[in-house]
Amino acid sequence: MEDKLEEALRLPLAGKPQRKLLLRVYNNFTTSDFIRCVEFLIDNNFSWVTEPEREAAKEISRLAISTMRGNLYHSPEHAFHVAFVALILAQEYQSVVLSSKLKFLLFIGALGHDIGHDGRMDSSGSFDLETRSADLVVEAMRKHGFSQEDILLVRTLILATCAPHRRLIMRLVDAVEMDALDIVSPLLKIPEQLSMLRDNKTLISMCGILSDADLFFSVALGKDASFEQSERVFAEADAWQGHESSLSMLARRQAFFRYVVTGNFASPSGVKFSPSLEQLWGDAFGENLSLSSTSFSRRARYLGREDREFLRKSIFCWAGGFNGFKECVVESVHGHMILRRGKQAFAMTRSGLILEGCIDQGNFKGNSYLGAMGG
Repeated sequence: MEDKLEEALRLPLAGKPQRKLLLRVYNNFTTSDFIRCVEFLIDNNFSWVTEPEREAAKEISRLAISTMRGNLYHSPEHAFHVAFVALILAQEYQSVVLSSKLKFLLFIGALGHDIGHDGRMDSSGSFDLETRSADLVVEAMRKHGFSQEDILLVRTLILATCAPHRRLIMRLVDAVEMDALDIVSPLLKIPEQLSMLRDNKTLISMCGILSDADLFFSVALGKDASFEQSERVFAEADAWQGHESSLSMLARRQAFFRYVVTGNFASPSGVKFSPSLEQLWGDAFGENLSLSSTSFSRRARYLGREDREFLRKSIFCWAGGFNGFKECVVESVHGHMILRRGKQAFAMTRSGLILEGCIDQGNFKGNSYLGAMGG
């Protein structure tokens, strides 16, 4: 297993060889590999860590094994897969440079992000499950001498994996990429539990990576893995509830796919895997689903009439009418759709933020926030 991990880390991001190897890791990794592979990844990526820091990672790994073993989806294998993919996505993250120390903290947070999970599907956004996991990880970090600053960072990373707040994470990541965090952050409803994200570009980027790693094997590597993941998550929820859902298998699969596909990936590294989603959905359900990061149709499929009308009016108002719109150049910056006239630009980000700004040396600089689509 270790040779597969090492090779996957070296291969070009999102290329066919890496995808194939990641699928092999997904199919062949077992709980018995867990501790050994964590030690291998630390030795090969974080050889500088102290012995107490290494012991903390191993203790968190043991907690993942002992508290997640009975789950079909939120299992020890899931914990390791998320931690490993987070390392891969962090290697080529372009918007913010992550130090080796921050990558190690990301690795620890990923290992422990679901420990103690009881199999519930929690759509309340209350952070109950995430708080339980964070408390266990924090206890291990304190025991092994981590600083309070590092502990608070990892705690926020774990809390930010709360699924109902995923769109918020995506919008904050978009704001960082579009150099618009100062104008977007004050206008977003950021829960007190995630208050550290208001102006911390690095932590926002780390949350985007962990969010993508958490969903990665559900969508990125083909329909067989995705079908298995969808069946596991519903079966796990059924076991917790004590009865089987009335949804058919097809309805379960489509509900799972549509949630993940419409959520998409948050980080620039994760987005490189997005093109596979279009083929994945078509192969699985025989439907065409546009997922181009630069197309209006991608948004139109999921937005209501009011959102579509808002987008149209915003564009034409900015462009000065239809004739002005025809003079615009449509292009992509970091995978976001840009309408440009000279240096002036109108942006629609992957998460639905609408921004006005300018283009400077190929990068977008946000000057004003017009709103957000999709709720």
